[in-house]
Amino acid sequence: MKRILLSSFPPALDLSGRRRESRGIPPFLKGGLGGILLLLSLSASSFAARIPLAVYGLTPQEGVTPGRADMVSDMVRMKLRACGRFDLVEKAEMEKIIKEQGFQQTGCTETECAVKIGKVLNVKKMVVGGLGKIETAYRLSLRVVDVETAVIEVEDAESQIVKAEELESKLVPPLVARLCPKIKTTGVTPPPGGGTPEVPTGSLTVNSAPSGATVFLDGEPKGLTPQGLTDVPVGEHQIVLTLEGYKDYQEAVTVAKDQRKLISPILKMQIGSLRITTTPSGASVSVDGIARGVTTEAGLLVSGLKAGEHTVKATKVRYEPYETSAFVEPDVTKDVKVDLSARPSSVVVTSTPSGAAVYLDGASKGVTPCSVSDLSPGTHSVSLKKDGYEEHSGSVTLTAGTSERYSAVLRKVVVEAPVTPKPVTGTSGSTSEMILIPAGEFTMGSNEYDDEKPIHTVYLDAYYINKYEVTVGQFRKFCSATGKSMPDQPDWNQGDNYPVVNVSWDDASAYASWAGKRLPTEAEWEKAARGTDGRKYPWGNSWDPSKCNNGESNSPDGYAQTAPVGSFPQGASPYGVMDMAGNVWEWCQDWYDKDYYQNSPSRNPTGPSSGSNRVLRGGSWNNPQNFCRAALRSLRNPQRRVTSYGFRCAR
Repeated sequence: MKRILLSSFPPALDLSGRRRESRGIPPFLKGGLGGILLLLSLSASSFAARIPLAVYGLTPQEGVTPGRADMVSDMVRMKLRACGRFDLVEKAEMEKIIKEQGFQQTGCTETECAVKIGKVLNVKKMVVGGLGKIETAYRLSLRVVDVETAVIEVEDAESQIVKAEELESKLVPPLVARLCPKIKTTGVTPPPGGGTPEVPTGSLTVNSAPSGATVFLDGEPKGLTPQGLTDVPVGEHQIVLTLEGYKDYQEAVTVAKDQRKLISPILKMQIGSLRITTTPSGASVSVDGIARGVTTEAGLLVSGLKAGEHTVKATKVRYEPYETSAFVEPDVTKDVKVDLSARPSSVVVTSTPSGAAVYLDGASKGVTPCSVSDLSPGTHSVSLKKDGYEEHSGSVTLTAGTSERYSAVLRKVVVEAPVTPKPVTGTSGSTSEMILIPAGEFTMGSNEYDDEKPIHTVYLDAYYINKYEVTVGQFRKFCSATGKSMPDQPDWNQGDNYPVVNVSWDDASAYASWAGKRLPTEAEWEKAARGTDGRKYPWGNSWDPSKCNNGESNSPDGYAQTAPVGSFPQGASPYGVMDMAGNVWEWCQDWYDKDYYQNSPSRNPTGPSSGSNRVLRGGSWNNPQNFCRAALRSLRNPQRRVTSYGFRCAR
């Protein structure tokens, strides 16, 4: 049979056909995975010690395609060639002969079949086997058949849970490594007349930086560096060093009789990169325990990594830590995508009074007070039901790994008599209609923003509040009577029945004092706006942009800026107070404290004793829906004047 003898081999091809370096295999032992199988000839003596061997195509078993089995067959050939003990039949030559003899290309696992093909190929050993897959586990089985004796010489199998692209690096090598030394080979034929001819020798010392590289002398493994080799035949030899993560080193050395040759190469590291992307972004990443940075939306590039396997770990507050293995290929940037799992959230639901049935996203969770855990991040609906009280509905937004508190004040089912507005005249000559707000409790706050929490019950004594915002005409009378300068009004706010704007808190407080009144407290303003049923807007719980002068782009209110006071009677509060949503922000008496509700008095609260900002309520003509809620709190420096700031009085 014709054999092709070459002194070197081209680089191996990966499964996609690209050129690559095969780790741990000397360059002169590498063969193409695309059907390129070549036979090595180093010297007459070393060739004589090898035996002819052929690897027949693996049988594709359950879960494996013929193409995948064929590629793994090529991997087995490559690893057996790396042993340096066999004279492998070239794949193309084998397929040609088998085709001429009428054999199938794959499917030979029985001994009888292997012997027949081995005789046709004129080899001493045949390697046959199969590749199968059950769920995520691959199983590779190989048997070595002695063609002359028809005996199974070695038989072994390897099973692992690996990805298809990991078969070369994880499944094939350990199996071939166990088989290779167990295959019997014939020795060098002794010369005629018996005895062993005397061969002049020298010695060779092989070092490397770093150490631990595998030394191959003329294709035969000789151990790890540093390595001292004795009785090396005089002449030229091929030295190859291989080390995981480093480029193979090859050198031709000449050994002289009774002399020691020293080589100490520095191995070049093979490096690549990882691009790590996490969902969500903002995760801290470490590679092999070393911090590498934080991911962005575009990911995190970690370069200069040694070729081989690395451990990648991603951590983020309120998410479960994630760890995975990533194999770095030389001169390649590999993408690693990580989906972080959010830690569960919880919510504690309380009510006044307690004992209300709790429904979260429509599912019963017990009665208040109760704690609900193992919740996913996001917004959840909350409903509370108790006999004799109105049903309460709301929502709570949870972030990953946090615990929130949801509080509600339940309202008794009562029918209140309508309140009849009464005119009240100020003591300094400023006449404006005021409405009586009767004494009693009301629900204050909401679960929308932190400074609106918790929802709580407040009792207020009876008081009066202006039905309308203070107008341009009313404020002009005040300026005329006191000699105070009239604040500039924009062109669109010149009418006497428009709300005065560009007034500071001090301006508003001075006017109220002149009129024999005062600014309303934050609690008084909110009760007048929403009544006792805890409604969201003055007119109810559903948003209706036609019932106030607001800044929604599609609002049907008909006003680009301010509107004359009382222009939206359909948006009146339960007590008949006008324009408490939109038109202008209204100064209140209180200093602002975002945490004031946590410990505020339950009767007639008047706000903190000091501060740097005063409270504004109600939203304005240039604000959207959410700013028009009755519970929303805003704050500004009391000296500030803006074309959307106004006020009304109380007493």
